[in-house]
Amino acid sequence: TMNTTTTATATTSTKPIPGTETREGYVIGPDGVEISEYEYQRMLKVKRNYNRLRELGLADRTAKSCKDATSLNKKRKTKRQLEPTPPTRRSTRHSSRRKNKNMDSEETSMSFLQNEAMKLEHAERKRMRKSNTNADNHNRNHQNLTVKTKKITYTLHTLTQEQRTKFAQIPKEDWLDDMRHFLRNILMNSPDNVRQTMDKITKLANGYGVEHRRSRESGYVFQKGHDVHLGYDLQELLWEAKEWVEEHGGDPGNGWLIVHPVKKLWTYQVARLDNGGKRFMDGED
Repeated sequence: TMNTTTTATATTSTKPIPGTETREGYVIGPDGVEISEYEYQRMLKVKRNYNRLRELGLADRTAKSCKDATSLNKKRKTKRQLEPTPPTRRSTRHSSRRKNKNMDSEETSMSFLQNEAMKLEHAERKRMRKSNTNADNHNRNHQNLTVKTKKITYTLHTLTQEQRTKFAQIPKEDWLDDMRHFLRNILMNSPDNVRQTMDKITKLANGYGVEHRRSRESGYVFQKGHDVHLGYDLQELLWEAKEWVEEHGGDPGNGWLIVHPVKKLWTYQVARLDNGGKRFMDGED
């Protein structure tokens, strides 16, 4: 009988207030506000539990203990916030190491960025030089240089692709020895002049390149790793040599670092072409 009564009470308590219309699954609460059936059931359960605690005389005690716990938590939080944080002890030795490490890292980054900027600038200059207009290229190709000697005047010009391909097949031992003979006996250069010229040209021919001793920037060795042969476009190489000298602080030797030797190599190339490709050591026409 007791179970039957309880079930009936619970069933009637979930029904909405008579005379009100609600959505399915919702009821009108005590405050006249529409709430879900689940929330309404929870409110009833809380009220039943509270009434039961009052009957047992525990309602006021429970409320007080909850209030005290809340107050204690607030005090603890306030105390933690007001407590000053003690300074962290740091080793000066480790601090200096970290500082030096950071400085080294920054210097390395700056050095890397400077090198990359120089590479980009060099690439941009090279690109701009190669992307000149047709008119500029025409003028440049016709700015012929002349080399005068006691016997003959040479007008320097760029060889054709076919001529350069043929000259590229000449062994370097052949043309290096013949060029030395040409400088001494045809151009009548001084021994010191011949020595300086052939020293630089021999380095270029063997791929060692020519080092700029006052510079340690990227690319401070001209044509390193490139074996310069007699079939090179020496007009182009001369322009590259002039740019390289400017990029690395100039030439304290007034042209003898690389420009004069390359110009003399170009002179020999044109002279040998005019000589029918034959060596001067074998006798001049």
